[in-house]
Amino acid sequence: EMMEEYRLVFFFFAIGLVAFNCASILFGYVMFPWQVGLAMTVILIIFLYGIQHYFLKIYGRFKIPPSLMITGRFDTDNAVYETTITAAHLRTANAEHLRTQTAAQRVHEYMHPVQYAREHLDAQRGASPPVQ
Repeated sequence: EMMEEYRLVFFFFAIGLVAFNCASILFGYVMFPWQVGLAMTVILIIFLYGIQHYFLKIYGRFKIPPSLMITGRFDTDNAVYETTITAAHLRTANAEHLRTQTAAQRVHEYMHPVQYAREHLDAQRGASPPVQ
């Protein structure tokens, strides 16, 4: 599915970014005295922390919870589409969703967002999951 490929490419981009910074740290120790390498290490670790911190902040702000996601199915609850969704609704729904979610469910949601949203909507309606 297209969304899964998008997530996989993004994952490899993030791994490449971390690998590049690790290579930069090692390059600093090979090319410069250890004092300069240590200073570069501290700066690059702070930079990586900043990237992670702001990525999670931006991702959390714009993430759409499964209860509000449109999956393209025709048999969904029409009440979801008849409401006006504001930023406050998104924050409240995200906070509620995160409280009830395990770490494994978060990984599954990130790697397969459409499938997760369909399962979430089916569970809300009390429908049994499809047999595969």
